[in-house]
Formats: sequence, C-alpha cells, structure tokens
Amino acid sequence: MKKERKKEKLTLSVDKEVVEKAKKLGINISDLTEKVLAKATITKDREVVSMDDIYQFYWKTLKLILPWLRKFHATVLIGFYEYEEKNDKGEVIESGSEFIKMDYNGWLVSGDYNDIFGDIRDFPTITKLKMFEINSNLFKDLIDALLEASEKNKEMIRELEMYKRVFEALEEPIPKKRGRPDEAKKEVEKRKIKKK
Repeated sequence: MKKERKKEKLTLSVDKEVVEKAKKLGINISDLTEKVLAKATITKDREVVSMDDIYQFYWKTLKLILPWLRKFHATVLIGFYEYEEKNDKGEVIESGSEFIKMDYNGWLVSGDYNDIFGDIRDFPTITKLKMFEINSNLFKDLIDALLEASEKNKEMIRELEMYKRVFEALEEPIPKKRGRPDEAKKEVEKRKIKKK
C-alpha cells in the first residue's frame, strides 16, 4: 500500500513572462516547482553553509542545465567576477567586473568571449581564483537563452529548407533546349503538311 504524502500549501511567485516563456519550451512551472521542493536541500542538512558549499551546489546545478544548452545550442550567463590589475608597486591600474557565461559545450567564457576560463570541470577553481558572484536570475536567463537559441535554430531551418529546394530542383531533369517558339510552330506545321 502506497503511503500518501501530506502536502503543505506554499505560495511562490514567478514572473508571469518567465512562466509563459517556459510553457513555449514545454516546461510546466507548477510541476517543476513541486519536484524541486520535494528534494532535500543543503540548508536542511547543515547548520552552517560556507561560500565553498554554495559554489559546489551551484556547480552541480550548472551540470544539470548543460544538456538543455546542448539541446538548443545556447549560452547562458552564470555569474560575474571582479578583477583588479596592479602594477609593480601594488597600485591598482585597472579594475572592473566581467560576465561569465557557459556555452553548450560546457566552456566557461567571458562575456565577450575574449577569455576562456576552462570548462565546467574547472568551475570550482574559478570560484577560488576570482571574486565570483553567482547569477541570481539563472532560471530566467536560461529560459531567455533557450528561446533566443530556438529562434536562431528556426532561421537555420528556413535557410536549410531553401537549400534543400534548390538541390531538389537540381535533381530534376533539365528540359532540352529548343529554338525560338515561332520556329518550333513552323516546324510542326511543316510536319503536318508532309503527313497529308
């Protein structure tokens, strides 16, 4: 006999636009939320949670979204880091922040793709070397990235369909070249006369 789990009422707010976009991708937010809340969380298991714990948990999360990125050939923003460049005297000569994205191959790259930090296996090292901040809008940004990639995929299909039609047309027999239509008419008339 299957034991029925007692459900507890919980109110969760999700941006309506995100819900609609998720539906286009076939993601049911209600079902997804229930599944997520049914899983044990790190905060239930531990009294003290360090940044290393957060990074490890986030790394596991990134590994779970990688198949989605591969399916759509998408790239998503996963976080930011702050940097400082110092001269020989230890003076800051440049500082700023940079996006880090994860692409469909699992590569972790800067926002402008100038720097490649490694692949997803290197994520724990990256968080230790840089002042790394996770993307608190990861779900929304993932949905947006998947839909954007889907639109690019549609455009690629349209181009491929055009090429397919061109190549199909090339397979059709090419009609034999004939003279001018008025000459062809005269030739037909001559043949009719000869037959009589």
